[in-house]
Amino acid sequence: MRASSVLLLCSVTIAAACKSDAPASFPPAPPPTEASAAALVKQAAPAQLELFSSFEAPMLEPLLRAYLEDNPGVDVKTTRLSESDLEARLSRGELRGDIVLGLSREDMPALAKLGRLAPLRPAECGQIPAQYRDPDGKWIGLTINAVALGVSEPQLREKQLQLPREWKELMKPQFNGQTVLARPPLSRAARLLVAGLTAQYHPRGWDIWKRIDKNLFQYTPNEDDPARMVGSGEVIFAIDFEKRLLAQRADKKPVVIHYPEPTYFDVETVAVPTTAKNTAEAARFAGWLCGPRAMTEMDRFRGGVTRPFLDSGVPGKRRLSQIKLSPLPARALAKDEFLEEWRDRYGK
Repeated sequence: MRASSVLLLCSVTIAAACKSDAPASFPPAPPPTEASAAALVKQAAPAQLELFSSFEAPMLEPLLRAYLEDNPGVDVKTTRLSESDLEARLSRGELRGDIVLGLSREDMPALAKLGRLAPLRPAECGQIPAQYRDPDGKWIGLTINAVALGVSEPQLREKQLQLPREWKELMKPQFNGQTVLARPPLSRAARLLVAGLTAQYHPRGWDIWKRIDKNLFQYTPNEDDPARMVGSGEVIFAIDFEKRLLAQRADKKPVVIHYPEPTYFDVETVAVPTTAKNTAEAARFAGWLCGPRAMTEMDRFRGGVTRPFLDSGVPGKRRLSQIKLSPLPARALAKDEFLEEWRDRYGK
């Protein structure tokens, strides 16, 4: 260290002193200050990412393992919340995290209007079709969930019922007392179906739903109940998102997934809150989610993903291209308007 210092001084500043035969002397290096020590610790610390997600644990855990394999050295702190809790906390400005994963596209315009979402435009997500991305860059759609009819295969064989080709066929006498659905104020799947059908068949839409309503076995108090009940054989038909019905099939339950028309669908998103501290790491994570490995992983648990290169190679699951997905009709009521109309009519 001393010799190199002498050479440096010779070449830069004190040439005369270096020519002398007298030994050079240097003051001792000052001890490290608290500020410099803190800077070294900060430099060595791993990247931080605080994630809030509504994805279920069997999906989220392998997804994060894959991310950490591709991005070693990142410290990810994860909090799982229900979809409604996650949306409510973000809406009230109470969420202090870097990234939000799993909220419905349905919830994003209101959150953006409240100023809760920061722009998010990773280059990797440019492969996602524009219909699944916010034009202002406030959210990116990742997964697709169709509203489907779960069918108990043993009961279907026993009762020899013909599967309905359209949702409105559920008002026929042969389906009386055979179907469960979660309450629309609690279930996004139920809300999408009822809002879609009442708009699709306007002005008779609510009359058609009234007839379907009379044929239902019950409205369940929890959004997870319909898939569980059809999986256990308690009912023959359950209306729910296919993601929960796929989970029943993964548990070896004898459930057939059927898609009556019109088949409405939801998109789960990723977004960055305006309160995020680690925005660079959040953008990197979002970009990774748009890539092939993450999309392949998410496709195992959902009806489909938004990246067009992948069309469900999961055994036992229909390819997304085989399902005629229908956007909500333009006259469909917005979430708050629909819930007000529902409570006026059904009070529950």
